[in-house]
Amino acid sequence: MATAAEPAGAILIADGDASMRDELAQLFESMGFRTARASNGREALQVLQTTTPAVTKMHVSWNGRS
Repeated sequence: MATAAEPAGAILIADGDASMRDELAQLFESMGFRTARASNGREALQVLQTTTPAVTKMHVSWNGRS
């Protein structure tokens, strides 16, 4: 568990619903987590090229990338 001096891990939020991504990001950021967002599978794969999230929240049914 992260301490006050130690930032929490990153969470990748991958969901086609922009409002869901934003709400979850606000929630996790208020808890001290860093977030990365993706609107589809391709974007999620691009984020994963430069970020290693501790947790990934994904919507599992995308056109072209399930």
